[in-house]
Amino acid sequence: MAYGREEQRVSRLRPLVEAAFVYHVDTTEAQAIVDAQVQEIRDSWDDVCDEGELTTEQRSTFFGGQFLNPFAFET
Repeated sequence: MAYGREEQRVSRLRPLVEAAFVYHVDTTEAQAIVDAQVQEIRDSWDDVCDEGELTTEQRSTFFGGQFLNPFAFET
């Protein structure tokens, strides 16, 4: 998803938080939003995977791959 004035598409959370001013949100609030979303993914992971009937292998592949990839947290 593009964000910011220049419609960046960097798959990292830090630049997204730094672009918060474009949306009239300060960086502290933006970081809190990101932190809450990350925590919700972590907290709901097992339930969502159960609902989707994912195998243990699929869960392992998706978590840290498509979802909460460490690359997104790099600065």
